[in-house]
Amino acid sequence: MKGSSRRFTFTSVVGLIVLLCSALLLGLCYLSMYINPAAFWPAAVLAVLEFPVAILNVALLVFALLGRSRFFWIPLVALVPFIFIADKQLKFSGKPEAGLAGDGNALKIISYNVGGFRLSQDHGSGAVARTRDEALDSISGYAPDLLCLQEFSVKSMDDLPELMEKYFPGYHYKYYLMYDNGNYYGNMTASRFPMLSSGVERFEQSSNLALYNDIDVAGRVIRVYNCHFQSYSISSAGLVKAVFEDREIARATGARVRGSILKRPKQVGQVLDNVKRSPNAALICGDFNDTPMSYTYNALVKGRKDTFSEAGTGFASTYSRLWPLLRIDYILVPEFFSVLSHETPHLRYSDHYPVIAVLAY
Repeated sequence: MKGSSRRFTFTSVVGLIVLLCSALLLGLCYLSMYINPAAFWPAAVLAVLEFPVAILNVALLVFALLGRSRFFWIPLVALVPFIFIADKQLKFSGKPEAGLAGDGNALKIISYNVGGFRLSQDHGSGAVARTRDEALDSISGYAPDLLCLQEFSVKSMDDLPELMEKYFPGYHYKYYLMYDNGNYYGNMTASRFPMLSSGVERFEQSSNLALYNDIDVAGRVIRVYNCHFQSYSISSAGLVKAVFEDREIARATGARVRGSILKRPKQVGQVLDNVKRSPNAALICGDFNDTPMSYTYNALVKGRKDTFSEAGTGFASTYSRLWPLLRIDYILVPEFFSVLSHETPHLRYSDHYPVIAVLAY
């Protein structure tokens, strides 16, 4: 019957190709959660792209529905798996677990990459020290029971006892700091509860590390891992130059990113090997430098609870640069804890935001 069949036009063919390519790319992003970047390094890039590509598919679905396209089902099907994993990045309402909230046994944890206290509002003499003091004063105001800092920095090792006595009196603390360019920097863990033992996992060809401590929390010993995994080591300005200005910078940036991608899974494996050797349950927190869709996150969260997934709200971004919704800092806790709350206050002392969780035990 004349006119009963719908012919393909150039526009409809292009639209179909866009829908198919976007859906396929999102499918590859899903798979990146299970692919070790050491075996296929582009998987780490796909993990970073997952959320923007999901948003793209939502937009395409809306356009397809408004345009009454018969191919609306393509982005719709592609988005179905996202429904089941979206709570790793987006929560419309926090739902704290019930059962132990009223017995008074609450444990507040803060994990914070302080960035060497270099994000100062002024650049005069002593600016870093002033930022450090303001940051520690602000953190102490939250009264954490357990504090894990990454990229912690002091000018002299003599400063550390004075700072702890001033801002965290009575806390037990351990640290692993390295000397570089006139400062000591690294990871520092402080606790109101007794620390029974301490150790460090140094990563090969890297200044990054994982500090671990066995801590007696009201009679139950847990091993707390304060982790800082390999970063991409690129600035916003460097990224702009790499993309728009200089081929040599682009090649060097690409090589640096690929090197970081290959290092991270090895570092994660090193920490997980330590977890397997420990007789105590593991609480893993810190700056993972990877998204919730990454192999890094999914390897570490297995058998543990993500405090954001349990009790967070909104996007809970933890990094203020580049992609504004980036969540790369985490607190992953043993399953016997109930998560009462999760927040990421936008303190301006670092390019990261602190992650704060309250647990019941």
